[in-house]
Amino acid sequence: MYTYWYLGVHAVVSDKKVEVRVDEELVEYLCRLGRIKLTQDEKKRLKKEIKILLNYINDILAIEGVEEAEELLYPGGYTHLREDKPVVGDGRRHLEGAIIEDGFVKAPRVVEE
Repeated sequence: MYTYWYLGVHAVVSDKKVEVRVDEELVEYLCRLGRIKLTQDEKKRLKKEIKILLNYINDILAIEGVEEAEELLYPGGYTHLREDKPVVGDGRRHLEGAIIEDGFVKAPRVVEE
């Protein structure tokens, strides 16, 4: 069993359970982290939803054989990134037909005022 205290969040993690104290302090911390302002009613609702999510996670962790379920997510093992292969060229073919002004590629306006 591990006990974490990180940035005001107290969590106890064991093999089959995650326990986090969901209180006003945690909700305020999450609001600051997300840079959002919530009303008191929204904070109460968020608090309930966090508890529901934690219960859902604990239900998943309580399932026998959940450790082997990882194989279902990654059949044949983890996927690896492809090897980068250097390409010879200077990329000028990508500029064919582009409008160049003062050494810059001119693109169409995408933001309207």
